[in-house]
Amino acid sequence: MRRDVFFVCAGFIVLFALSSCTISKSEMEQGIKQSFQKKMDTDPDYKKYGMKVQKVTLIKAGLNSYDGFVTVLIGNKTHEIPISVKADGSQYFYETKPLAFAFLIKYNLQNLFKQ
Repeated sequence: MRRDVFFVCAGFIVLFALSSCTISKSEMEQGIKQSFQKKMDTDPDYKKYGMKVQKVTLIKAGLNSYDGFVTVLIGNKTHEIPISVKADGSQYFYETKPLAFAFLIKYNLQNLFKQ
């Protein structure tokens, strides 16, 4: 009986330890939101636009991958920037997809003609 209780307790400890090492989708979304905003605030190529990250939405695309969007506000319009995320349970990285910032071309042209 004592041995069974020991194994059950040991199993819960291992389960707890493993679950605490796994990053959740919402934690990734929040981390990406903060990281992306920091990039928009500090990178000279993007700082001038005053982009504000509204939200990050991720959808599981594979075993260790997610696809999604970073929704940003620039001026009075929102734009969705497509991203890809790779995760291994405790770490993740993201990257924007090709032409993710193409909307800035239109934004620059519109502002050029307003002046």
